[in-house]
Amino acid sequence: MSQGGMRASEQVSPPEMTDDGTIAAVLNFTFQTNTMRIAAFFYKDQPHVGLVSQDLNSVTPFDLPLADRELGALTLVDALSRGEALPPQGAAIALKDVQLRAPLPHPRRNIFCVGICPQWF
Repeated sequence: MSQGGMRASEQVSPPEMTDDGTIAAVLNFTFQTNTMRIAAFFYKDQPHVGLVSQDLNSVTPFDLPLADRELGALTLVDALSRGEALPPQGAAIALKDVQLRAPLPHPRRNIFCVGICPQWF
């Protein structure tokens, strides 16, 4: 993904299959020179999007309306690509207490990922 100086890089957590068949993972996003780990997750049966701590032990949810939280990281990606500041954040939650979900549960377009194994070359 490359728009407005932003690109998605490697996954931080190993992907997990969720109950609805989607893949959940924490993604690194680099915007200009800053790298952040963004996670979409459920906490107390509510969808949230948050910033994962550097030590990967907690996640701090962004203060977003429910409709934006349901879009996962897409709302943040759109805001950053327009040069807007990140929304305010709430209190940190232990990462072990949340259920990760797909970072982009409802992408605008199909997302195709291709991996290349170095041994093939």
